[in-house]
Amino acid sequence: MSHTFTPGPWTAILDKRKSQTPMALVTTGADHLAIDCRKSGTNYTEDCANARLVAAAPDLLVALKTLLEEEVRDDDDPILIAAHKTARAAIAKAEGK
Repeated sequence: MSHTFTPGPWTAILDKRKSQTPMALVTTGADHLAIDCRKSGTNYTEDCANARLVAAAPDLLVALKTLLEEEVRDDDDPILIAAHKTARAAIAKAEGK
């Protein structure tokens, strides 16, 4: 699988030291891709939740692609069909399509 994004794993770093402004960021390690949420206008709890979600993105993308390897048929459960459609849309969004 080729990537147009920095490959995972990504890690959420949540830091609430009293001596500094609390921060939540995401890093890939060596590449030092970081999202600093301190200026987002949200609160620390929300920043942490956002950082964890962003850090999970590469794993979620792989999981969705793996799940979509199983085709759905027209006579499958409508919820399953809708989930596949949503998953395909999410993958397209992540890949800029």
